Amino acid sequence: MKLHRTSGTTYTDVISLATAKAHLRVDSSAEDALITSLISTAGEIVEEYTGQYLSSCGFTYYADHFSSVMKIHASPGISITSVKFTDSAGVLQTHSSSEYFTDLKSHPIRVQFENLPTDVDDRVHAVQIAGTAGFTTVPETLKSAMLLILGHLYEHRKDVLVGVQSAPLVHGAKYLMDKFKPSTF
Repeated sequence: MKLHRTSGTTYTDVISLATAKAHLRVDSSAEDALITSLISTAGEIVEEYTGQYLSSCGFTYYADHFSSVMKIHASPGISITSVKFTDSAGVLQTHSSSEYFTDLKSHPIRVQFENLPTDVDDRVHAVQIAGTAGFTTVPETLKSAMLLILGHLYEHRKDVLVGVQSAPLVHGAKYLMDKFKPSTF
């Protein structure tokens, strides 16, 4: 199984360069490129840790076969636009939307099938579920986590700091992101 993002997030739409520079207490523009890059890195870390897309983006979920309920770790859910599968003749077919239900409020998104197709080819990524997920308004908690991560990355630009006790990456950021991690059921 593989989740592929088909459109991207511009993380400076979540945390602007001006906001980041104010947080870092940077007045000059000499490091704008670095700070912009670190904003993107912080956004990627938040998305990877929480499984939540910070802004609306498309995705395709690939699976080798159907199951009665399929969980897609792309949240918050906006829509499932299509469910397709490769049949035994090698032809990509669209599964009727009347044959499945979507639960876009769960994290992960769930797609429950009334009737599973019987003519699915036995190949890798025979099933493709496309949709859209992401926040329309990013919670302030996740923005704060991004800023904590950004500050840590900006201040600690090396893997090892001589003479400084090491610690895991920003405990406060993890605390802020924990409530956004997928629930188990």
